[in-house]
Amino acid sequence: MWSLLRFLWSFIPCLWSFVLSAWSHVPPTWSLVPSLWSLVPSVWSFVPRLWYFASRKWSLVSSVWSLVSSVWSFIAYRWSFAPWLCLIYSHKKLFKLQEQRSNSINTELNYKSNGK
Repeated sequence: MWSLLRFLWSFIPCLWSFVLSAWSHVPPTWSLVPSLWSLVPSVWSFVPRLWYFASRKWSLVSSVWSLVSSVWSFIAYRWSFAPWLCLIYSHKKLFKLQEQRSNSINTELNYKSNGK
């Protein structure tokens, strides 16, 4: 955290010299060189911490990706049974509707045959 603050704090002279050079209409290139050169140690000290942070975050991202992919493969595995389940369900429903229809037809025929 402190190295990040130090890095940002070391950026202030660079920005200030850029503003001053732009304000005075002097080409900012030569006036920025000392400020940019002063940034090198802070950036250099920040790189290992950034690498450590990135590696920890990468491990977190990797584990989350692994979890998501395993959940996705489980869903895909279950989904591969979905057409069969839909087919079975639709046949059961169709059979039930046919049975209800035949029962109602039988009831109607019995009603008519009894003369009512």
